[in-house]
Amino acid sequence: MHIGEPRFPDTIVCGQCNSADGTVKRKLNLPKSFSFSPSEIRVFIKARPHEKHDIDHERALNLFNLIINSSNFSSF
Repeated sequence: MHIGEPRFPDTIVCGQCNSADGTVKRKLNLPKSFSFSPSEIRVFIKARPHEKHDIDHERALNLFNLIINSSNFSSF
């Protein structure tokens, strides 16, 4: 798999989950071309009614490392 190739099909994602994906990428300095799937986002967020999701950045980084180490990414 090359960076920029989709890892999952087009999916509708709630605004808070989409925001969590971007926040994690900025805070952890992850590649802009990388996106977590909805099921992956579920691993590092805790949804709360009428509030922003809580984000576990350490879990997100561990998940990112697991994903890139178990895939055939060519480079970042």
